[in-house]
Amino acid sequence: MEVHAAVAALSEEFRITVSLRHFSGMSTDEVARTLGIPPGTVRSRLSRAYAQLRQRLISRVEV
Repeated sequence: MEVHAAVAALSEEFRITVSLRHFSGMSTDEVARTLGIPPGTVRSRLSRAYAQLRQRLISRVEV
């Protein structure tokens, strides 16, 4: 599974947060302002999204 496909499989809130942060190149503070949420929430969503991505990508490699 490629990274973009793994990101597409995330929940909407995680997908949007990851996309803004990494594919649009925004800082955590910029993502927070864009989404109208605290920077800590952005960091939390990113952390949870990364954990899901790791799991999906690792399980794909192990197959």
